[in-house]
Amino acid sequence: MNAHYRNYWSLHADFVHNFSTLRHKGFSLPLLITFHRLMRHPDFKPLLEHPDFAAQYTRNSIVRNEQVQPYFDKYIKRNVPLKRNKNGKIVLFITLLRFPASIGGAYLSPENTLVVGPGMPVEKDGPNVIRIEPFVNKGDPEWPAIKAKALQLLERHKHHPIFGHPHFREKLFEYLKQAVGAVNGITWLFEHHRVAAVVLGATNEPIGRALSIMAHRRRIPSIATQHGLIGNEWGFLPVFASRLAVHGYDEQQFYMDRGVPKHQIYVTGHPRFDTFRTTPPGDRQSVLGKYGVKPEHKVVLAVTNQIRDMKVWSAYIHRLAKYPNVAVLIKPHRNEVVYNKLDDYYLLAKAHPNVKVLADPSDQIKRILPHVDAAVTELSTAGLEAMVCGVPTLFLRKPSYEDINHNYYYEKMDEFVSTDPEYLAKLTWAVLMQQTVRQQNLDKIKAFLTHAYPVELSGEVLTRVISRMTGKIIRRPVARKYEGMLVKGLKPEIFYVRGLVKRHVISPKAMLKHGFDSKRVVRITDEELAQIPPGSFIS
Repeated sequence: MNAHYRNYWSLHADFVHNFSTLRHKGFSLPLLITFHRLMRHPDFKPLLEHPDFAAQYTRNSIVRNEQVQPYFDKYIKRNVPLKRNKNGKIVLFITLLRFPASIGGAYLSPENTLVVGPGMPVEKDGPNVIRIEPFVNKGDPEWPAIKAKALQLLERHKHHPIFGHPHFREKLFEYLKQAVGAVNGITWLFEHHRVAAVVLGATNEPIGRALSIMAHRRRIPSIATQHGLIGNEWGFLPVFASRLAVHGYDEQQFYMDRGVPKHQIYVTGHPRFDTFRTTPPGDRQSVLGKYGVKPEHKVVLAVTNQIRDMKVWSAYIHRLAKYPNVAVLIKPHRNEVVYNKLDDYYLLAKAHPNVKVLADPSDQIKRILPHVDAAVTELSTAGLEAMVCGVPTLFLRKPSYEDINHNYYYEKMDEFVSTDPEYLAKLTWAVLMQQTVRQQNLDKIKAFLTHAYPVELSGEVLTRVISRMTGKIIRRPVARKYEGMLVKGLKPEIFYVRGLVKRHVISPKAMLKHGFDSKRVVRITDEELAQIPPGSFIS
């Protein structure tokens, strides 16, 4: 653990300890606050980077990775015996959950679920939708007493360089008020609904944390799915849910190294990756033609994010764009779009007619990936998506990722990872043009996925985990009715039901290849078809 993280985790531990008497309805409010959001001030960074900060200003030293989770478990009390309540509903906390529609249609039916989360659009209101914002905004009669207690505690630490800082003080009050509202909202939820389990996409804000912690008190299991790569551990630790559902064995080891017991970590993948295996890619030219890509072009999708070194990426794209018949599609991270950090990308597009910037929200990676000839990224979930999709993938990394306190995620891709933009541009060209190099990349991807993403269909794996945790039968019963049959709804698509999943037979050629008889296709209602989980398509 480097000095920055030793300081951060020791300070976080002190924060929970020093302010633990701030409670509402018996719940420790500091646990509900995402601590690194309190630390977003330029004055704090040099303090955290000072090697002696923890020794001088903290009492609860965390100096090794394996100490992180056990310290916070003392306050979270996460290791409680859980109950199975097959008659309860599944609460889906939608913030960063990113489940495809098939999860609701085929597994978690509306009558068996409650959808909870901030910022839900009005059209999703209904009897199974619970909004927490009204509780956060309403205020609470206990708030003045909590605020007075907070002022008293802050006074004790007024000379501390961080706890005594005006920014820390201001944000603490803001986040405490949110935490009070979250406790009120979740209390109402559990008092008015019988809950079997809570499924979350993240616990890096008060509502998700309150859901997890307050479920423990009622011995209700909670499971946090992995919404993306662990780029910075602050967004994933401490663990508040009783169980974790991770992409692969890499993440399982990451959490174990930080003190999370192995039996609390399930390798499930994520259902949003299933679409690459269950949905046929469609027509290449209809997808890529809107970007001016000609049929003869080799297409490279460059997926960036906020941590990129723009000089290095510019050098890579300048070099790659000089090769003949290559189209480069730049897909910025959504935060780069939101915060308008696109000027450098548009300069590249201006310099090279074959370079396009995909900044429109409709430019979805999952639609584009199946049609590109290669993908390149740095540290993004898009790299894993590309590999699951079967696309040759390369990585333009930085020399060090010490600032995120763990090893570079894609390092096992070996020669297809580089800090040198010139080298990687040449290698990308070789992947595009030389079958032997392309196959080497695909073989490396196959080996990489055995530890990084060993799951075929995450929807199947994850819902089996939820079923074991709750005792509920998650799968809708329709699939058994049509097992072994060819079926279709109102649309012309034909599906083969096998292993209780429906597999799209994508063409008449595929029907003939697999010996299917079109005269034996059974027409069923679209409602029934939606209740059969999707499996890998048949080509």
